[in-house]
Amino acid sequence: AGGCISKSIVRAGGGSVKATFICMITALTSYALIYTPAFEAIMWPWLRLSAIDLASVGLHSQRLPEFIGHISNHSGIALATPLVLATIIGAGAICFIKTSARSHLLSGGFIVGLCVVGGWWLTTGPLGAAWVEQMSFEWQPPRRLGGQSLTFVSPLGDAVAFLIGAGSKLNLTFGLITVCGLWAGSFAYHLGKRELHLEFFASSVEFGRAILAGGLLGVGGVLALGCSIGQGVTGFSTLALGSVLATLSMCVGAALAVKVEYYRLVYPEEATLIKGIVATLADWHLLPNAWRDLEKI
Repeated sequence: AGGCISKSIVRAGGGSVKATFICMITALTSYALIYTPAFEAIMWPWLRLSAIDLASVGLHSQRLPEFIGHISNHSGIALATPLVLATIIGAGAICFIKTSARSHLLSGGFIVGLCVVGGWWLTTGPLGAAWVEQMSFEWQPPRRLGGQSLTFVSPLGDAVAFLIGAGSKLNLTFGLITVCGLWAGSFAYHLGKRELHLEFFASSVEFGRAILAGGLLGVGGVLALGCSIGQGVTGFSTLALGSVLATLSMCVGAALAVKVEYYRLVYPEEATLIKGIVATLADWHLLPNAWRDLEKI
């Protein structure tokens, strides 16, 4: 897909037809899994086999501090966990950015973090609480009431529901407005910089890859309960174990995809998708080196 769904929305705001098409496929896939019986019929039968009941081990939520406190049986350690993790991750990020000579990333990351905090404050603060209370008197309250912040896959599904429902306020969610704001901000930026330009598909193969990419983004975003922003940033800010697991899985998946694409670039005729995956897993010592058909790069 050339990036996560948030990047595709930004590129779509800049005039990319390819990114717009990917967003459309993601939106349709997300809608199908959220608003139709597709999830229960296709996904849930095998997903429930790996479901974990946290209550059976004495946990009331999947937040990391509670998990650590439960294991250590010491409330002080649980209370200190968020501060310790924030210090370690923040210091590591600053050191990495300083060594990469790209200091603008620090301010960009800080602003994104503030946007996430702003989302939590807006939906759980006085305004959000008043909104929830007011909507509780509605015969059909809008979807996704309560605390929430930046995420982009399920809101794209909400966009489809909003259009199909002829603009019903039931589907006018915080996430949908966020998606519209991200696109509008990107459009305004590219327009102001005079960088608006149409980007089309270079080939039929690229068109097919876009369909596959959009579908995977939609399925993955729904199954993981968030994209690289929804889980990797917003979800991670809650220190939920599911968010940590999803983020680590995205990192591994991205590393695998980049390595496979590199093999396909170096060996354009020999490197099929399967051969690239096998070679990459052999590089990581997860498969025997004798299984590979491509020379190590």
